[in-house]
Formats: sequence, structure tokens, C-alpha cells
Amino acid sequence: MSRCMMIAVLMPAVLSTSLFAQDDAKKPKKKQKNGAEARLSKQMMTHFSVAKMTEDQVASAKKILAEGMDEWVKLQKEVEAMFTKDQRKTRTETMKQARADGMSQKDATTKANEAVGMDADSLKAFNAKKAAQNKLANSLRKKITGLLTDDQKELMKAKQKKGKKGGKKGAKKGAGGK
Repeated sequence: MSRCMMIAVLMPAVLSTSLFAQDDAKKPKKKQKNGAEARLSKQMMTHFSVAKMTEDQVASAKKILAEGMDEWVKLQKEVEAMFTKDQRKTRTETMKQARADGMSQKDATTKANEAVGMDADSLKAFNAKKAAQNKLANSLRKKITGLLTDDQKELMKAKQKKGKKGGKKGAKKGAGGK
């Protein structure tokens, strides 16, 4: 009798598990964003958050980002391929420390590149790829700005005037204190 009870209890559990597995298999999987893609999307949408975009504007902005994302990710992969995993880690840590010490972004980048031993040719190639990536990001930013109303553009200008300062105060001053 106990065997029959066990079968009666276990059979529905086994059947329901297999049915749930079949349901999951039917659902199309969402395309996962890689780290670079997610960072760019988040940065862009955060940049425009001050404009208080409407739902339609946000949807259009996301469409613009999606259209340019493949090229941006391709460029990002090329940049990342220039370094080994250890070099990327060293470079990131050096950049963080340099920025914490009050160095400008440009000086921190130079220091990080020196830390991983970049020669002149690889530095030139790196800068060219980053310039292409920045050009694409600026193009996407311009397209999204085109979606904004005049009032929203004014909000963006007010944010730009206020700005965000990096590094420590006085870090750009020379030895003469000028």
C-alpha cells in the first residue's frame, strides 16, 4: 500500500516538472547585453535623465541606441583585445588610483598606459579606436538630443553648465599655484 501512495505522490511532481521545463524551452530567450553595451545604454540614458523625457522619447532613444550598439560593441571588443586580462586589471587599478590621487583623466590614462607597457604604435592604434568609439557615442548623443523639445534642451544646457568635476580640487593647478 505504501508503494502505491509513493507513486501517487511522486507521479504528479515528475509530470509537472517536465511540463514546466517544456514551457521554458518554448519561450524565446532575451538577448543578453554584454558589459560594454549595458554601460553605454545606462550612461546615455542617465545623461538624458535630467531632460525628463516622455515614454515615446525614451522608446525612440532606446531604438537609436540599439541601432548604433553593434558598431560600438565591435569597437569596444577591439579595444579590449589589445590587452590581456592582467593588463586590463592593472590598467583599471592604476586609473582608479590616479583619479583618487587627483590626476586629470588624461594624465591618469597616460599613467595607466605606461603601467601596462604600451609602446608608441599600440598607443596610436588604441587612441584611434577610442576616437572612433567616442565619435560614434557623440553621434548617438546628437540623435537623441534631436528628440528633445526646446525646454528639455534648456534643462540639458543647465546641467552642462553646472557640470561634474573629476579628481580632487586644485589638481590642475601647476607648481606655481596658478
